[in-house]
Amino acid sequence: MSASSNNIENTTVRSSKESVPVILSIFPPPGAPRTKNTSEVGIELAFAENLEWQGKLKLVHITGGSTSNAAFVLSDLAESHKIPFITPWATHPRLTEGKKYTFRVCFDDNIQAAKLADFVFMNEKSRRVIVFMNRKETFSMGVSEIFKIRFEALGGKVLETISFSDEKEVDEAKINSLVGLRPDLVFIPSYELEAAALMTRLVPRLPKEVVYLGPDSWGGGRALRGVLSSLRLSPRAYYVEHWSREHRALGNAQFLKNLKAISLSFLGDQTIEAWLLQPENRGTSLSGVALGYDAGLAVLQAFKFRENLKLSWVDALKTLSFEGVTGRINYKKGPTPEKGLFIYSLEENTEKFVKAFK
Repeated sequence: MSASSNNIENTTVRSSKESVPVILSIFPPPGAPRTKNTSEVGIELAFAENLEWQGKLKLVHITGGSTSNAAFVLSDLAESHKIPFITPWATHPRLTEGKKYTFRVCFDDNIQAAKLADFVFMNEKSRRVIVFMNRKETFSMGVSEIFKIRFEALGGKVLETISFSDEKEVDEAKINSLVGLRPDLVFIPSYELEAAALMTRLVPRLPKEVVYLGPDSWGGGRALRGVLSSLRLSPRAYYVEHWSREHRALGNAQFLKNLKAISLSFLGDQTIEAWLLQPENRGTSLSGVALGYDAGLAVLQAFKFRENLKLSWVDALKTLSFEGVTGRINYKKGPTPEKGLFIYSLEENTEKFVKAFK
């Protein structure tokens, strides 16, 4: 999901003159769809699991913005004040470019675009693609370009790139003209409802064998699946998640158990599983919880290095290499982990795990 998304959560680590360092988490204000966001809940779970931090660190949640603008602003503030900043799932590549104090626990858009091209070329044998690019979204433009470069390098052909600022610009005449191009793949790096609007018009006109592909901005596919199901459309479609229940990493099984077993005072002494059952949280993706959890683990592990090796916060973060529940978090080579993707399908209007793709 791009750093321009409206539901990005950011975690800032602050080393102060106080004896107890303060960890600040920035989350959406009251009135947002959820009063507590998923990455914030994941951070709380990481801290609840590691009781040795108690009395040594102070975790503070701040009501504020979590848009892409907030991510870049917080990063700029962190850099100017030399305060390490970790984002759970702001994927915009520029967020960490040339930065010393900005890190992330997710892959970035360049990584996911290239790996998506690898996946459809190798696993689906796709060779002829039409790309829909929203020219008003930096995220969409960036992912489109990296995907096309990689797809063509593999031997695929980009038949056409359709640039639009509103999906209504893609009229019926344009859609009908695509049939003659004989695509076997349609790539739509847009947000979920925009992708759904395009697919409701594309799927009835293009051959049923055509594969539809989206990045993590499809948001887990729940709204997309609902729209397609209501129209009785069942395309072959794939999208990306940052985490999966099926992930075999050490700690993921324990993470799933702890969602049911650990009651968080932050949630009114509820477990995360119970919190997710509340009407306002139903349909919430656990990917945000998992990314927040890994961000929390990164903070806690860096704190241990800082204490034991007498390192600065940023140097402690740069020593990290551990297996998180979303993949390996390794900052030794840079601020963005070299992680794989979790591929899901929407075939037959069901959300199905396909594979972990590295």
